[in-house]
Amino acid sequence: MLNKIKKACKNLSGAKQEVAVFTLSNPDTVAFMTIDELASSAGVSASTVSRAAAEMGYRGFPEMQEEVRVFLKQRLLPTERLERASISEGSFGFRESLSKDIENIQMTAERISEKTFNQAVKLLCEAREVNVAGMRTQYGAASFFSLVLEQVRGGVNLITLNEGRYPEQLLRMTSEDVMVAICFPRYAKFTVSIVEEAERLGCRIIALTDGALSPVGLMADVVIPTEYESQSFFNSTVAANAVLNALATGVALANKTEALQRVGKHSEICKRWNILMDTDE
Repeated sequence: MLNKIKKACKNLSGAKQEVAVFTLSNPDTVAFMTIDELASSAGVSASTVSRAAAEMGYRGFPEMQEEVRVFLKQRLLPTERLERASISEGSFGFRESLSKDIENIQMTAERISEKTFNQAVKLLCEAREVNVAGMRTQYGAASFFSLVLEQVRGGVNLITLNEGRYPEQLLRMTSEDVMVAICFPRYAKFTVSIVEEAERLGCRIIALTDGALSPVGLMADVVIPTEYESQSFFNSTVAANAVLNALATGVALANKTEALQRVGKHSEICKRWNILMDTDE
């Protein structure tokens, strides 16, 4: 359903494209809207909604809405995804799960162009500060990236809900900064809101998400399309972590002198504080 609408969206006129974009960004809402409610929310007429549905390959709005509902049941609801998890001979087929993650990495590598990757690295190198946001299942990837990026360049901030201090974190953002957002279905509202605020403040935005028409993709300066499907009820962040590995390495190599100095100081601190078992790493 997503790919069908995304593909059609490129050929739709302005008003009809608004219908497609709204549907992609708000499937859980569109699934239960009347045609008039969708028209009002997208800022178009009801007849435009009907024409948009037809040009997207549906017999009309009801058929499009039904496909959205099926999409929600099959791909977004954790209970449904868990029920559909592959089982082999009464036990979990862990090799299939690993294969799915390998497939995610391969598909992600095919979707990212050299130009897109280099644009992201350039923004990360030139930014005054880099802010990283990712909630729920994406929080681990966001935390990891902020940790390793801080070792090769300064001014890296992880946006969190801890102590409710995110207004103070937002307060320091300027148009010289970059926001890295990691956001997959079912899109975390907090991440989307943080990106909206970053856009309002003039930050450049790098989005790791499922595509350019996702809620954060629509606001991003650079979209890094990343696969996230898993064999279970949660999103996989394996491909996202692989991309973040590459971005951190790209920044380190682009600013090698600074990176070497920071990594050296980091190792000295770890050794002095006896943080790691092997302080030479």
